[in-house]
Amino acid sequence: MRGSSSESGMVSLWALVLACFTFGIGFAMAAYFSNMGRMNAEYVVETRLRFAAESAAEHAAHQLEGTSTTTLYAFSEDYDVAYENEHYHADVASQTRDGKLILTATAYRVEKSSVKDWDRYKVRRAVLRQEGDVYVWDGWME
Repeated sequence: MRGSSSESGMVSLWALVLACFTFGIGFAMAAYFSNMGRMNAEYVVETRLRFAAESAAEHAAHQLEGTSTTTLYAFSEDYDVAYENEHYHADVASQTRDGKLILTATAYRVEKSSVKDWDRYKVRRAVLRQEGDVYVWDGWME
């Protein structure tokens, strides 16, 4: 009789350990998938920022292609870009270096994120090279 009562206590102990282990694995999986969702949302914002910066730089480059190098002194533009329910803003500034015109586009979110208390920016640089007396597209600066 004594042996069976101690064995039933051991079974209860193992069942409790197994239940705690199962709950631990469940909570770990829930935290993992929650983190994956946040990372996916952050990636979407980063991609949209890059697209906003590239779009603004390409639009400015399109405006400046064929512009005479003697008449261009400084270029600065502002662009507003909207994706679904989020709004982004991009500023484009230019500088000349070694006969090339470098357009620097900086994109950022208009409204701050409720999760983060800091702003995120994305910068892309487009290069236009001088051909004769005009500028033509030369690609992205890495």
